[in-house]
Amino acid sequence: YFTLKGESIKTLPCSIPWRKYLRTVVPIALSQPVSVVFNNTAMGFVGAAICAIIGTLSPVATAVLSRACGRRMQLLSWLGVSIAFMGALVISWGEVTQAKAHGAGKTVKGLLFAFTSLSGRCIKIVLLDYMMAPLAYEPPDKGREVQEPMSVLHVYALTYSGG
Repeated sequence: YFTLKGESIKTLPCSIPWRKYLRTVVPIALSQPVSVVFNNTAMGFVGAAICAIIGTLSPVATAVLSRACGRRMQLLSWLGVSIAFMGALVISWGEVTQAKAHGAGKTVKGLLFAFTSLSGRCIKIVLLDYMMAPLAYEPPDKGREVQEPMSVLHVYALTYSGG
């Protein structure tokens, strides 16, 4: 795409400042395999059902993390996040009681792996969002340089195509 547009530089790391590359693209690149490894390890301890239930908390955890990083969301969005969280709690109640039968140590270890995997996914999503909508996280102040939003394809080229 970028080659056809005459902007093939956008597929290379030098298309953005190195500091931004190190703060965004590198953590995104590291979070994906780490998330997969921790999720697969967690399934060995607590099974696919509990890992899937913890995975349903991804939108909730992502919303909380993005808010902690400065993104503002509408009240209606938080209502949806609350409903998703309540649904995950209801589903997980029965699964966690069944998991206790397998032994507390194994369950705790599996939950730690599953939540670490969840954290990796959330960090990746918030960083991708920050690259495409930086003004949603930090309103422009007088005296600070305004970061330009990146296009979806530019972010994709840098984070997923070996850029």
